[in-house]
Amino acid sequence: MVKTKKPKEDNYFVDIRYLNPNKKQEELFKQFDEVNISKKDHKEHPDTSKKSKIDEYMFYILDYDNTSGVYDTCNLIELKYKKNEYTEKDIENMMYDILGEEIDNTMWSRKTDIRYCIRLKGFKKKIDTKLSYYSIKKWNIKYPISILSYGRYNQNKTSKYLLKCKIKHYIFVEECEYDLYMNNYYNKINEEDKYLVNIINTYKNFHLYNLGGSPVRNYILDYWLKKGFERCWMLDDNINFYKRFNGGVKNKIYSDLIFSSIETYIEEYDNVGICSHNLDSFITGGNSRTIIVLNQKHYSSLLLLTDKQFRFKHKYNEDVLISIDYVISGKINFCFNHILLNKNTSGKDSGGNTNTIYKNSTNEGYKMKYDYLYDELKKMYEYGLININGDFDKFIYKKYLKSKEKGNDEMTISHHVEYKNIIVDNQTIFEPKINPVKLDDHLELR
Repeated sequence: MVKTKKPKEDNYFVDIRYLNPNKKQEELFKQFDEVNISKKDHKEHPDTSKKSKIDEYMFYILDYDNTSGVYDTCNLIELKYKKNEYTEKDIENMMYDILGEEIDNTMWSRKTDIRYCIRLKGFKKKIDTKLSYYSIKKWNIKYPISILSYGRYNQNKTSKYLLKCKIKHYIFVEECEYDLYMNNYYNKINEEDKYLVNIINTYKNFHLYNLGGSPVRNYILDYWLKKGFERCWMLDDNINFYKRFNGGVKNKIYSDLIFSSIETYIEEYDNVGICSHNLDSFITGGNSRTIIVLNQKHYSSLLLLTDKQFRFKHKYNEDVLISIDYVISGKINFCFNHILLNKNTSGKDSGGNTNTIYKNSTNEGYKMKYDYLYDELKKMYEYGLININGDFDKFIYKKYLKSKEKGNDEMTISHHVEYKNIIVDNQTIFEPKINPVKLDDHLELR
């Protein structure tokens, strides 16, 4: 029997999601051609509570529930347009011309067919911006919090947020910028808050090495190792804020528990390596995600061992490469979803490495970062430093990301690494342990 290929879908689809439409939206819908339109109710969100793996990981430190969105149901309009009559750009322009300011957000999906997904305003629950989590009773942070910073003495977002949280921290700066940080940042802090900020002069000008953030990262690890700390927190200097995620809703959190909840959880376990907060942009309310991601990549808000075994060695993608170093060491590594970090996409902020080795985050800069990562991992693979299950080119490959800004068709190069394909003979097996501490009792919602 001869198999025939399924004919390629010759339509573009547009999905418009909305709640109970207002009068303006109802009028706008009348502009759609009835031939191309179908309306249907969106089904209730399925019960995906088991996917969060709360019981499997015995994570009872803080409540974590992302099994439903702010609303369980919504309405859906599906539109259909012939590919031989319209381009993707035509579809975008047509939707913006009709729906205009009623659009909340948009994205293209290409999982099975090509769909332009639109969410109208009113879908998201409006959250009072005054509602955020604060500590009632302090749950002390065990490990020192470090921020590596370069060229951001006027806009140190991470430090400014930690000041709002009343959390003590240390900013590590190069010798050539120490006075700039003191005069333009530290000396402008309110007197009653200055005890929270410590500007550490590294007495080095690391940018002259042209090796990115790795030299100062290693300086920070050595600094705290000498002071007797087993671990330290290491944060980028462009974190906007942290969010507590629970019940499908994200709220900014101003509390020691941003850090101490993770410290408290891992105390129950042996042979823990790197820990981190996950990225806010990766976790969507209503899309069930496990509370912990084991043995994968870690981002920008890191809890690291000061042990000499682990040091940063690379000019680009040093977070990817040290994450892999921790995995192949056999240690168990946790990335947490109960508290998320929010920061801009790489290259959106000036300062740091943006204007130096990343070439202002142009496509040339992104390609250079990808090529470097690919070459370094290929060398590790060829030298037997990393063992891969399957083909190497299925372990790391390019991703092309389209700009979220309307009217910008430029695609940027990113990477995807299949961490699960790393073979580790001595990998620590995760064995869940009950931690009786319930830190929600130390929070209030204001």
